[in-house]
Amino acid sequence: LWCALVISTILYFFALCFLNGVTEYFRNDADNVEVEAVMLRMYGSVWSAMLTLFMSISGGLDWKLAMEPLATIHWAYQPTFAYFIFFMVFGVFNIV
Repeated sequence: LWCALVISTILYFFALCFLNGVTEYFRNDADNVEVEAVMLRMYGSVWSAMLTLFMSISGGLDWKLAMEPLATIHWAYQPTFAYFIFFMVFGVFNIV
């Protein structure tokens, strides 16, 4: 039970981080309709962002597909997403 709580908390933290960037993107300069549709599908709410991140670390979704919409927001989201994958796969999953 505590494992699920730890993983959920980490997913929630990173989902809020990425959702903040998506919100700012739509607030300021959303201009690409295809990217916007993918962003809303993957990161349109806290639940969908957490689900996208969980699918990325569990093999349900390719990392690149989940990272591409974030890269259009700002370059810093690529290394942040890569750190999330690294932290979860090599840190959390090997301990839990």
